[in-house]
Amino acid sequence: MAILFLPMAAHQVMPWANGGGTTAEVAIHPPGASVAARDFDWRISMAHVGGDGPFSALPGFDRSLTLIEGQGMILDAGTEGCFTLAEPYDQALFPGDWAITARLRGGPIDDLNVMTRRGAFSAQIEILTLLDRGGIETAPTTVLVGLEGRVSVAGGPDLGPRDAALIEERAGGWLSLSGNGMVAVIRLLPVAAPLHV
Repeated sequence: MAILFLPMAAHQVMPWANGGGTTAEVAIHPPGASVAARDFDWRISMAHVGGDGPFSALPGFDRSLTLIEGQGMILDAGTEGCFTLAEPYDQALFPGDWAITARLRGGPIDDLNVMTRRGAFSAQIEILTLLDRGGIETAPTTVLVGLEGRVSVAGGPDLGPRDAALIEERAGGWLSLSGNGMVAVIRLLPVAAPLHV
């Protein structure tokens, strides 16, 4: 098992072109890929959203958005419907192909974003509350993102809020955790290629 510490201070922060917020990139695969080039298989980031506005279109990708701080927002997908994220850790799952406009419910918010290339990877996002000791099942690639308190990873780092750890293990396994806090557990699962007979 390989564990890479991704501290908050090392996240690459990028301002939005429309001036409405910033994105802190936590991890992207493959390394060196970028959203601008659309050459990534998965990406995890945190955004600070300061105003209403449209989301960038990402055809061919699936997205998961989790509210982590603030009074929430409404994601208006037009004829596809609306998502309301009102409480911390509310989630919305939607295709990046959809045209979505975000409306804040009461001031700036922070959110956790997971994007996966459709047909290559899927993501499972779990919000875990830890009281003293516990553990998680890992996928071949798992990312932990600290949300509240402090959580220690066995054989790895201590995670404070917004710190992250990238865990890679070929077949998945079990990872022990300790501390008192909350973490997002993001399991990134390769999609099996169809068999051609």
